[in-house]
Amino acid sequence: MSLTKSRHIINYAYRDMIKKRNTIKNLKCLRKTQWFSKKQIKKYQWKKLVALLKYAKKNVPYYSNVLKDKDLKNFSKNEFRTIPFLNKSKIQKNFDSLISRKYLKSDLIYNSTSGSTGEKLKFFNDKKRIGHREAIKFRNWEWTGIDLWDKKVKLWGLHLDTSKSDSVKAKLSNWMKNIIFLSAYDLTKQSMEGYRKRINKTKPKLIISQPSVMYTFSKFIGNCNKPIHKPKAIILSAETLYPYQRKTIETTFNCKIYNRYGSREFGDMVQECEEHIGLHIYSERVYLEIVNKDGEPCEPGELGEIVVTDLDNYGFPFIRYKIGDMGIKSDEKCECGRGLPLLKSVEGRTFDIVVCPNGNYLAGTFWTILLRERIKGIDDFKLIQKQIDKLNIKLVTTNEFNKTEKEKLLNIISNKCGEEMRVEIIKTDALEKTKSGKKRFIISEVNPFE
Repeated sequence: MSLTKSRHIINYAYRDMIKKRNTIKNLKCLRKTQWFSKKQIKKYQWKKLVALLKYAKKNVPYYSNVLKDKDLKNFSKNEFRTIPFLNKSKIQKNFDSLISRKYLKSDLIYNSTSGSTGEKLKFFNDKKRIGHREAIKFRNWEWTGIDLWDKKVKLWGLHLDTSKSDSVKAKLSNWMKNIIFLSAYDLTKQSMEGYRKRINKTKPKLIISQPSVMYTFSKFIGNCNKPIHKPKAIILSAETLYPYQRKTIETTFNCKIYNRYGSREFGDMVQECEEHIGLHIYSERVYLEIVNKDGEPCEPGELGEIVVTDLDNYGFPFIRYKIGDMGIKSDEKCECGRGLPLLKSVEGRTFDIVVCPNGNYLAGTFWTILLRERIKGIDDFKLIQKQIDKLNIKLVTTNEFNKTEKEKLLNIISNKCGEEMRVEIIKTDALEKTKSGKKRFIISEVNPFE
C-alpha cells in the first residue's frame, strides 16, 4: 500500500473515531450481511424495523399518536401496511412532533432537498446515521472493484451539492476519501476541456456523476477527438439512467457503468453489482416498498410508487415515506450470490410519467427510445403534460426531422396514448434545465397515483 493511501486511511479512521460515527465498523458489518440468504436478510431487516417502531412509538410524538393502537410485540407485515404513508406535506405540518424527545435540535444534522423537481423538504438526520450512510457509500465503491482509497473523481452538477462542496469541511472530507470534486453545474466546452485534462492527469479509478452530465461529457469527448483516461468504473446517480446514455458513456470510457439510486433524505438505497441484472436494495438500511395507486403492494414487474422507511434515523424517523419516485421490483435471483433483493428499474419521479387518456402509463424509457431511436432528426426533447389529454413536446431538431418523421411520431403516440391525446410539437434551439442542474425529459402535472 502506498504512503498516500495510508495517510488517507489513517486520517479518515481518526476523524471517524472522534465523531463517533463507526463507519468502518458498519462497513465490516455490511460486508458480511450482503452475503446473507434472502431469508436471513428479511429477518435482520424486520428486527431493525420493529425496533425502530417501538422506539418511535415511545419517543416521537407524531408516532406516539400514529402507533398508539398498534401491538408491536407480535407485529406482522399486514399490520405494518396499515401505518399511514408519510409525505412532504405531512412532514411540514408535523415537523417538530417528528423529532425524537431523546434529541435536541442541536444534536441533529439539518438537511433539505433542492425542491427542483417538486416541493422542497426540510428535515433532520441523527448523527449516528451518518456512519451507516458513509458505510453504504464505501460498499458501493467496493462493488465496482476498486480499493476504497483509490483516487476518485466526482463530476457533479447539482447546485446544492456543488455549493456544499466548496466548504472547508467538504474539501477535507473529499481529501480523506481521495475524491477530486469537479463542478458540472455549468457545463461549457471550455470547462469540459479542463475536466478532460484534469482526469487525464489524475487518472482516477472511479468516476461518480449524473447520467445527463456524463452523457454530455462523453459526447464532448467523442466530438473533440482527444484522448481521455479510462477509469475502472463509473457510478451514475441522481437521475434516471436511460439505455442510450449508458451505451454512449460505456463506449467513450470503455468501462462498466454502475447505476445507483438514492435521495437526499436517505442516501444511497440501491445499486447494480458486477452482474448488472438489476439494482440490489440495501435492505440492511431501508425497508423499501413498491405500491400501486390503492396503496397495495405491487407484483414483481409492475410499475408502482416507491415508499421508504429509514431503519437508522432515530432522531427524525421516516416511516413509510412516499419519496415521489417510481420503480419496478424484480423476483430474479442475482448470480453474484448476494441475498439482497432486486429492483428491476427506477423509472424516475412520480411526475416523470405520462398518464394517457386510454389508461396507459408511459415512463421515460419509452419516450427516450421513441424520440432518440425510432424517429430521425431529434437531438433533444422535453415532454410537458398539464392535463390528461394534452401533451406538449419541445424538440431540438435537425433537417432529418421532416413531415414524414413528424407524422410517424404522432401516429405512434396516438396508438399508445389513445386518439383523445392532443399533441403539440414545439421546435426550439435549446432546452432549459432545472435550477439544480438536473435535466428533466418529462414534466407531468397529472399524478398517476391520484
